[in-house]
Amino acid sequence: MAVRDGGCLWIDCDRSPAWSKAHHINEWLKGNGYTDLADGVLLCHPHHLLLHNQHWTISRTGTQQWLRPPVEVDPKRTLIALPSKRANL
Repeated sequence: MAVRDGGCLWIDCDRSPAWSKAHHINEWLKGNGYTDLADGVLLCHPHHLLLHNQHWTISRTGTQQWLRPPVEVDPKRTLIALPSKRANL
């Protein structure tokens, strides 16, 4: 994930892979998410907590990850692209 994501994928976050941890896109308890590279993205600790505690979600289509805000932040829940930050390393 470090090579693929280049660090925390959250918008405008510059945390390196060393300061990030894996997040299961499909929750492994509720959604039978697998613990493998294809089902994970890197997030730093503050953004991982924000995602879970404020009901943000991440999805993947092909090789692109998407962040969906909660309705309280964006009533339309517009998808936000989360491109790899590998080029920024």
